[in-house]
Amino acid sequence: MDASSAFPAVGIPVMERQLVWLLRRHLEHNAFQLIVEHVENGVEAAGSAPPKTAKLPAIAFIDLSGYTAMTEEIGDQAAAERAQALATLVQELAHAHGGTVVKLLGDGAMLHFPDPREGALCGLELMEQVEKAGLPPTRVGIAAGPVVFREGDCYGRVVNVAARVMDQAKPTEVLVTQEIVSASKQESVQYKEFGPVSLKGVATQVKLWLALTV
Repeated sequence: MDASSAFPAVGIPVMERQLVWLLRRHLEHNAFQLIVEHVENGVEAAGSAPPKTAKLPAIAFIDLSGYTAMTEEIGDQAAAERAQALATLVQELAHAHGGTVVKLLGDGAMLHFPDPREGALCGLELMEQVEKAGLPPTRVGIAAGPVVFREGDCYGRVVNVAARVMDQAKPTEVLVTQEIVSASKQESVQYKEFGPVSLKGVATQVKLWLALTV
């Protein structure tokens, strides 16, 4: 029996097991995220949320704008090289600002910052470095709040909020929530009111601010 004829008997069952495992992991991830968000919303509704003055960690989402169109224009290989260049830059800047890259998302990334002020600074510096590197513009969304760590990933309402905040940002913009502004007292960053917005999956409107370099 040659390799091609043996594959259906051996390879297909292995692929099926891998597919089932991946689906289970995906379902577990989404289910755990929903559970954490549900508990956090219940705690907040009961009036037991952490005080607003407490320094909460920040979650940032970064996205390379126009990646799909760029892939069509320059090809998969060249686009992948741009995405890798962004990933390298993100890792260097996150480390410089005391943060960590939670996960890379192809044409973007999710970051965690113990100090929310550093998240805004990192986002603004990223904009400058991306332009110098000749990469397509990026957009950043940052939110602060309680975070649950599990198997190298972050969960919680703040993760969903940060992702939705990024969706509101235009290329070259760093949008942040009120908690980031309240924690930031550095003269190197100023904030311009963006306005309250409705975010998908968030019950109440969220006030956003545009972070700007002084």
